[in-house]
Parts: sequence; C-alpha cells; structure tokens
Amino acid sequence: MRRFDQPVLIGVCAHEGGHARSCWDLKAIRDRSPSPRIMAIATYLLESWVEAGQLRATPGAAPWLRTAARHILQFPPTDPDADEGYQRARALVAALLVLARIDVGVLQPSDTVAVESIVVATLGQPTVDELRALWQQALALDDGDVEGLCAIAQRVADVMGWHDEPDEHPAMPGLICHSGGATTGGQAEGLTGGNGSPNSGDNLFDAVADLAGAVTQDATDAIKAEREAAWKANQPNPHILAAQADEAAERAAARQAAQIFADPITCSSSSPLQSLRAPTAAEQAAAAHLAEQLRLAGHRSAAVAWMPHDAPPGRLDPRQAMAAAAQLSRDLPVTAKPFQRRQRTRIPQPFLRMGFAADVSSSRATLRMPWPPRRGSAPKPSA
Repeated sequence: MRRFDQPVLIGVCAHEGGHARSCWDLKAIRDRSPSPRIMAIATYLLESWVEAGQLRATPGAAPWLRTAARHILQFPPTDPDADEGYQRARALVAALLVLARIDVGVLQPSDTVAVESIVVATLGQPTVDELRALWQQALALDDGDVEGLCAIAQRVADVMGWHDEPDEHPAMPGLICHSGGATTGGQAEGLTGGNGSPNSGDNLFDAVADLAGAVTQDATDAIKAEREAAWKANQPNPHILAAQADEAAERAAARQAAQIFADPITCSSSSPLQSLRAPTAAEQAAAAHLAEQLRLAGHRSAAVAWMPHDAPPGRLDPRQAMAAAAQLSRDLPVTAKPFQRRQRTRIPQPFLRMGFAADVSSSRATLRMPWPPRRGSAPKPSA
C-alpha cells in the first residue's frame, strides 16, 4: 500500500508507533501515582510526549500526525449534571491534549484559537501559563522517566488547586487511545460524560471536534496536493518519451545489424562470426547434391488439355456431332463443337530461395562459415 493513498491510517500508525517506540511503562506510572487523578494527568502528558518523540525520530511525520487528529483527539462530551470542578477538569484535558501539541509541532497556534479561548475563560490565563510551563518540562523528559513524569503530574494537580481536595472520586474525564483503550482505570463513566450525551451546547466539545476535523481535512488535502505536485514534476513530456524510445530502438537495430551484417574482414572481436573459410570437398559435394534436388523440385511438366473446336482436325465427339446435326436440321445456329484438339500448356517454374540460418549471438562459440558453399551451383541465397 502506498502511504499517499491512506494518509489518515498512516497518521494513526505514526501516533501508535510513537507509543511502541517509547519505553514508558504504564504499570510503573500507575504504581508511582499517589492517586487515579495523578495517573490520568500523567497519561495526558504522555500522549503529547510520544508524538514529540516520534517527531524527534522521524522529523517528517508531523503532516501525517495532523491527518490523524480526528481519531487521536477523543475528547469526551460534557455531563449536564457535572459541577464546576468537572468543567475545569475538562478544560485541563483540552489544554494537555490540544494546546500541548502546539509545542510538539503537530498543531499550529492558528488551529487552536477557539479551544484556547474557552480554556483560558475556564481556567484563567495565569493558570494556563503555569500549565504550559509544566507540559513543556514534561516534553523535555527522558524516555521512561516515570518518576519525573509523576512529579510533573502532581505539580499540575497543585496548579489546579486539587492538593487539598479528597481524591476518592476524582473529577477527571477519561481518555481513549487506539493502542490501549481507556487509559485510566475506573473512568469509563467519564469517557462518555457520565449519564449525559453529546449536545450542541457543549462549546468546548464542539471546538475540539471542529479543530480535529479541520486539521485532519487540511492535512489530508496538503498531502494529496504534495503528491500531485511531485508526480507532475517527475512526469516527463510524452512526446519526449516517444522520441527517446524511437531513438533507442534505432540505435539498437543499428548495433544488431552491424554485428550480423558486418564485413568479414572488419568483424568485431565480440561477434562470433569471425571470418569466412573455403568449403571442404564434402561440403562442395553436399552443395551440388542440394542444387540438383532443388532443380528437380522446381521442374514442372507441361499440362495437357482437350479443347473443343467446331472444325477438324481433332477427335470427334459423338455427343457434340449429334447436337450439331440436330441444330442444322432445324435451321438453328450451330453452337456445338464436335471436334476436340489436345493442347499443351507450359507451367512456369517457381522461383526457389535458399537461406542459411546460424546463431551468431554472443552466447555461441566462434563461428567460421563456408560461404558460398559452391558458387553458381545453387540459387542465390536471400539471407
């Protein structure tokens, strides 16, 4: 499969390839996280880190990752019964999943204007600035630094003001990733917004969905346009191609003719037809016998035919004679021809051609032909 034919699929594979390339251990993150909330925040930070790692390994993967935005940014809708804390948690998820990808290089600031305005309105600009500094630190972590990742996740919770709240039921929506399903244990309810369902009044959900759809479409169109431009740039003129093919065929035919029909004195060393030699006595006798057989094969005897006539000489045809007498007795024009004469018709001899076939390719050994086998003893060869 060519990658330009399925850009979205290649983008999803590039994202999941970042997970496979990294050394992060989710079980170790879960064990080192003091609470499910910290585990969820660390997981959100990890989503941007794996794409940054993929770009470090494959710098040209950014357009392909953009094509998969609709499939990777699985943002949950709101819960109509959710409190303000849950809405702030959703704004944090949008910041870590969407805004952090600006620093990764997958999204552009112009892509996230609507989402950023809602996040800033929900959390406040100072909080967003502190969160940006923290996710930038997370992007700079070494691969597999679980302790550093969990420490930054704890500082994100502190910025959100959650360090004093009880953590028996964290108000954190879950995350769906293609590689491993829900990333936070016990958060399936948050994935679908609890008992709620998507509604057009959810501004943050609509903004993320619009962003993902627009980025996917723009990136797909850009990749297809790049493919068409590259194809046109590498596509030569068909007239030039035809002319080049004709010239190549003529050169090949000329080389072949030079090898086959070259003068014996000037034959190249690469040609197996090195020279001509005088025929032996046995070859001369065979040539004379062949010439005699060809002469006999070309001989044609005269054809004999009996032609009807109305007057002698000739053999009398009784049937035609009776017909002529009947016509005379009735005063009718005589059309019968009662006499037959034998006539001989000469049949021209056919023109016979004789040829010699020999493999003179470079794969054969050196060839020295007795030519002509016997001058004048056989019809002139045509090949």
